[in-house]
Amino acid sequence: MKKKKMYEHILESKTTLLSINGKILKSESVGTGTSIVSFSESEINVFELDDRFVRLMITTIVGFKPGVIFEIEMEHEQMIEFDECFSKNDILENKDIVARLVGPEVSLIVASVTDKMFQNPLIIPPSLKFKET
Repeated sequence: MKKKKMYEHILESKTTLLSINGKILKSESVGTGTSIVSFSESEINVFELDDRFVRLMITTIVGFKPGVIFEIEMEHEQMIEFDECFSKNDILENKDIVARLVGPEVSLIVASVTDKMFQNPLIIPPSLKFKET
């Protein structure tokens, strides 16, 4: 029998956007030949483990390197109910479950905000890249 992946153990989940901060950054002069690339970086904290329930806080920053154009920071709370118990290490080793649940919302928010800021939406992939811990 094939072992189920962690996301297959999710019975219910709820994502709540707790905060969003966006700012247009002071335009720095960028030399000819300098690449400007977008980045997205997320951090996850596991706050509660209770039987089969877990509460996660996910902070995501989206912007450009070097620091030009804009930066958006979002904080989400993710409540997940599993069909069995998982340890904090299990959750942290399987961060992809959060990316599957929060990533599309981050992508939608960035597109909406950048459309209002610049009349042209920035569409980013609906996945999260986590900081190395």
